[in-house]
Amino acid sequence: MPFTNLLKRLVSSVDGATGALLLESDGEAVQWYCPAGAERLRLRCAYLVNVLQSCRTATARLNVGEIGHLAISYDGASFVVQEVIPGYYLLLEMSPQANLASALHRLKQALPEARAAFDP
Repeated sequence: MPFTNLLKRLVSSVDGATGALLLESDGEAVQWYCPAGAERLRLRCAYLVNVLQSCRTATARLNVGEIGHLAISYDGASFVVQEVIPGYYLLLEMSPQANLASALHRLKQALPEARAAFDP
């Protein structure tokens, strides 16, 4: 899959990052990189995509603009989720002490490469 190297680079470029995933809008993990084991991360990320979808629905109803990313702390970890293209998201899992701004910056830098992987 074309995302393997991208996910590995994301994890290695952010201090405190422990895993990265490409997810579909229903929360299904398409591909992941998590050296410590992915099952718990895959379950957490499905939940986080649902939270993001709920937030997007609420902001659309309120007509206050769109949500491009979500940062959240959950059970001893921090997460940043960023939409790549409609229906697909990159997610980065980090330790609670990780710098969220740095993680978001790296995630946004990875977007052009991730989007290009979807082009035929």
